[in-house]
Amino acid sequence: LFNVATGEQTILNGHVGEILDIAYSPDNKHIAIISEDGAIKIWNVATRNIVKTMKEMWSDPKLLCYTTDGRQIAVAHKDNSLKRWDWTTDKQKGAIPAQDSPITALAYAPSGKYLAVGYENGAMKLWKDKRYFFQEDCELYVQKELEKWYEKDKFEKTEEFQTRLKTHKIEDKVKEWTQNYINETAQKLVDWKKATYEYDADSETYKIGIDEVAPIFVKVPVADAKLIDHRIQDARYENVQFGVTEAGKVSILALDMELLVQREGKLEVKKYTYNSQDKTTFAVNELHLKYPPLPTIEIPTLPTPKNETPAKPTEKTTASIEADIDTQLPTTKNKNPNAIAVIIGNAQYEKVKEVKYALRDAQVMKRYVIEVLGFKEENILYYENAKYTDFKIVFGEENNPKGKLYNMIKPDESDVFVFYSGHGAPSLNNKKGYFVPVDCDAQYLELAAYPIDVFYDNLSKVRAKSLTIAVDACFSGADIFQNISPIVIKPKGVAGVKAGALFSSSTDAQVSCWYNEKGHGMFTYFFLKAIHNKNADKNQDNSLTLREIQAFIADQSEGLPYYARRVHGIEQTPSLQGQALDRVWIEY
Repeated sequence: LFNVATGEQTILNGHVGEILDIAYSPDNKHIAIISEDGAIKIWNVATRNIVKTMKEMWSDPKLLCYTTDGRQIAVAHKDNSLKRWDWTTDKQKGAIPAQDSPITALAYAPSGKYLAVGYENGAMKLWKDKRYFFQEDCELYVQKELEKWYEKDKFEKTEEFQTRLKTHKIEDKVKEWTQNYINETAQKLVDWKKATYEYDADSETYKIGIDEVAPIFVKVPVADAKLIDHRIQDARYENVQFGVTEAGKVSILALDMELLVQREGKLEVKKYTYNSQDKTTFAVNELHLKYPPLPTIEIPTLPTPKNETPAKPTEKTTASIEADIDTQLPTTKNKNPNAIAVIIGNAQYEKVKEVKYALRDAQVMKRYVIEVLGFKEENILYYENAKYTDFKIVFGEENNPKGKLYNMIKPDESDVFVFYSGHGAPSLNNKKGYFVPVDCDAQYLELAAYPIDVFYDNLSKVRAKSLTIAVDACFSGADIFQNISPIVIKPKGVAGVKAGALFSSSTDAQVSCWYNEKGHGMFTYFFLKAIHNKNADKNQDNSLTLREIQAFIADQSEGLPYYARRVHGIEQTPSLQGQALDRVWIEY
């Protein structure tokens, strides 16, 4: 193993016979090596120690590569078969049947969705990794159900057909079909007979592990646990509700666990419930699982009669768009255990039009905050479709800044990052700016929206080490009010905030636009692209300052202003204001 910078070399002793293949893990922390004796050994790059040896389960391995997430490895065997293994548990997770020609090369796509396999006969085959296709397969299933729904049945009267279409909300039917697909698919994945059970007496909780599904935590009193533990594998599970996480993985939202136990010579059924909304402690791990969002499905209109011009294809669904910035997030040195973030994505408004990609902006931003900026997940206040009370709880109210954010920071130690994607608007009465909660009536902004000036005033009092704000919203009123000219507002901003910096997606009366091709707000896309692949690091010093990020976003030839004109024909000029704009925000 060579250190390119110093020329130093280290011998990794521990293999028998010829080395057949070598692969670095995606995070560069491990090396997997196959040797001629059939063993695969995983080395820790930093310590040069073997952390795992796998041999018994392999059948003459000859090639390997890591999955994109690094949790598993794909191994090609001399019998032309290929298997995918979780190297931390020695469990097989998938397989490709043996082909007619020996395997000569393996590579995962950057997204992780496909495995390319080269064969000695010159063929190359692309295999789908089914872990990543749950949502897309679900959309296809729902699309087929929609098509059937809009067709008149052979034995259905016209009046009945019209009544059926009028009396059922199509959104409700989509949710119903989506849940049906999730349940049908998840039932095939879950094998309760292979479940593992751990009990923590202090929290009186069973941790139940299931392959391919996130673990669940069921409260069982110690007195009952003593009676049922020897029969826990015989537990029956009823009323199971499944969901899908943002990563497309199946999760269990709720269930009832039943056991037949004998107490004082009598048989009785004991029943225990699990709900992912409940906050549960198991040993020292605190979990609070959220109900995952359902896939976004584009609802088609009624089919065009055959003798008419066919309709244009429906637009891509939000869920099916994958931007370049959404995968292969950069590796950085950033570790910030005391930092606090607030991330808000407001999309589904009750009384004004939706902000198409706000949820996706927030979801991807959260990943960057954890994986790139080095924040702890438990230090992130994350809200999808935040209501007025959510803003007050997080940021406080006028003359009272002591909301959640205030109470979470360590004075003069915590860096704070706030991101908002959604509607902003000016009051037509006082000409002040407001963040628009999803439950807000735009005609009563002063009563139902959160004032920008209060937002900045309260942030100036949270005693943070530094404060960075990124807002993908315009405050001209163009997206909120009908038949008015855009209004220019002048909020206080972060001028008086110590080490405070504010990225704004647009200025004055401009509108902030979407980047439909990328599935993000235009500003959010270029903000993250500046960080992705070191794009904004023009001086190539492996670090990014706030000013460098802004220079990339605002570039007139390759940045947001150019693409706003090119794609939408509008002017949109992002801005950066505040103090300490040359402070380093990211170190690669």
